[in-house]
Amino acid sequence: MRGKIGPLGGVLRVALAVLLVAANLRADRTQLKPGMNFFKPEHDIELGKEAAQKAEEQFSLLKSPAVDAYLNRLGQRLVKYAPGYKYSYHIKAVNAAEINAFALPGGILYINRGTIEAAKNEAELAGVMAHEIAHVALRHGTNQLSKAMLAQAPLALLGGFLGSGGSVAGQVASLGIDLFASGVFLRFSRTAETQADVLGTQ
Repeated sequence: MRGKIGPLGGVLRVALAVLLVAANLRADRTQLKPGMNFFKPEHDIELGKEAAQKAEEQFSLLKSPAVDAYLNRLGQRLVKYAPGYKYSYHIKAVNAAEINAFALPGGILYINRGTIEAAKNEAELAGVMAHEIAHVALRHGTNQLSKAMLAQAPLALLGGFLGSGGSVAGQVASLGIDLFASGVFLRFSRTAETQADVLGTQ
């Protein structure tokens, strides 16, 4: 996720600058490894669905079958190159003029109407989507959540926490972490953003 951003062309110029700085990583894809993570890929799917329910209570979807179908066709052309766990990706258009996009763990992506309208061509839109797909593939969302959980409870406690029964989302909520309102899935570190830029171009 980029947060509030300016014209799409400007975003792509910034992304290009980041890629040039990180060019040494591009030569060795194996360096792009997910960070610390207490969760299994299957947990990503459960947590992503829970966060999506909360997210869709806070904004309006475009609800255009034609637009969603196009985004998902384009997305499926991109996800076949994504490394790691083979998530089932679902892409939805948000009825918002702001240029923005974000991804939730497990493969649920949201693309703002403003992003679609600002794209000069399909390649620009694909670049934005590839970046978000990379966040999912590298499991940045649950990496961030793992860091947040570690701040809430000692590592020894967390060792048996996720296997204690009940839904994973419910166990996380018991620590006082709101999966969407907390922003844990929406704000990534500079390193995570750079990794997503690099992987998104491969």
